[in-house]
Amino acid sequence: MDSYKNILLERENEIAIITINNPQRANVLSRATMDEIAGAVEVIAADDTLRSAIITGAGERVFIGGADIRELRQLTAVTARTFIRRLHVLIEQIRRMEKPVVAAVNGACLGAGLELVVGCDIVIAAESAIFGMPEIEVGIPSVIEAALMVNLIGALRTKEFLLTGDRWDAARAERYGLINYAVPLPELLPQAKAVCRRITQHSPTTVALQKDLIHRWMTTDLDTAIEYGVNALGIAFTTGDPQEAMQAFLEKRTPRLSWRQQ
Repeated sequence: MDSYKNILLERENEIAIITINNPQRANVLSRATMDEIAGAVEVIAADDTLRSAIITGAGERVFIGGADIRELRQLTAVTARTFIRRLHVLIEQIRRMEKPVVAAVNGACLGAGLELVVGCDIVIAAESAIFGMPEIEVGIPSVIEAALMVNLIGALRTKEFLLTGDRWDAARAERYGLINYAVPLPELLPQAKAVCRRITQHSPTTVALQKDLIHRWMTTDLDTAIEYGVNALGIAFTTGDPQEAMQAFLEKRTPRLSWRQQ
């Protein structure tokens, strides 16, 4: 696929794999790296033959070690806003893409890297991975997608996590709901690919509707969220696939679904 300097973009059948590829510098998120990830996400979103994506890091020690501190230390009150807004736009791009994104966390996942992870749909980590939001240690607050952590792990745990700068191992992150589950490192990518393959057994339209609904559920009030769901159900029935799937169930046969004929 396309050539990049700081990442790799590969495909395995219907799965795209983005690898942050700068292990010598802890796979940090520089402006250039963020731009490359954004470009890769655009490529994936536009390719109808790709059904899901995995984001991981190169090497066995670090997933993403945070934002590039060499760039951060040069920021001013004005440019700091520009830098962090760029990261937010990238994560929002991942959150809003119709295709599910699985984070395969192969090692240390810190700061901006963890914010990117909580913007993904499913998070699988190596048992050796560690998680932390160390911004407070260098005099800045955790911002943007750190706001999602209140829903993920609860207000009290979020306060402890962000105010202390403590690191959590994968077992604790799983127990608190920050990740889906942890596996031995050699099983990490195979497990991530297996999840992607399970997702691609289902209608891409339905998967896109469900991902969008979950995103909306997290960002709106209950009544509005339910109304979004009512509309989504109606949209699903415009494809004809629910009717065919239910008829096939009653007739005990394999359904002839439109998206499988494409």
